[in-house]
Amino acid sequence: MSCYAEVAITCRHLRHASPRLDRLAPFAGQLLTSGVTAWAPVGLALGRLASVLDRYDEAEAYFVESAAFNGRADAAFFAAATNLAWGETLAERQAGVGWQPEAGCIVGGITLRFGTEYAEPRTEPCWHRPAP
Repeated sequence: MSCYAEVAITCRHLRHASPRLDRLAPFAGQLLTSGVTAWAPVGLALGRLASVLDRYDEAEAYFVESAAFNGRADAAFFAAATNLAWGETLAERQAGVGWQPEAGCIVGGITLRFGTEYAEPRTEPCWHRPAP
């Protein structure tokens, strides 16, 4: 589930961000893990998903929860990731604009198209900033 959430976040795909937020929300305060490795606090993913959906107050609450988790776990890397995402969200909120994806989105050099098994290598970005 967290990988799908990451793709929805990276592509800023509203239709896929909302159900991922709903499905991950009951696990706030926990750690995303593969069973072998730790990925990140669930609150970090939830904050980023809420940001994609322009639910900034909710995003901030999730970032606060993630920061508290990081402090309890003495998780410096996750703290840095949380602070970065939180800062990006605050900047986006202040600017009043977000990324607007095209039909596909590049993640790691691969174009992803939601709802299909389609992926192709691409080099040009698939998002743009809207004109002010």
